[in-house]
Amino acid sequence: MLIVELTGKGEALKEQAAEIPPKIACCVSLQPEEAAELHRLLYKVLGGM
Repeated sequence: MLIVELTGKGEALKEQAAEIPPKIACCVSLQPEEAAELHRLLYKVLGGM
């Protein structure tokens, strides 16, 4: 078994990364339904890699 944990620096980056989606949402004019569809499609693409 392998256990992986974030360091303090990793936790700080995780907190910074959490701020990114709302900032992007402010710059892109998508309706909530469109944003949900984009999210679904992006995860579909990522899952196929």
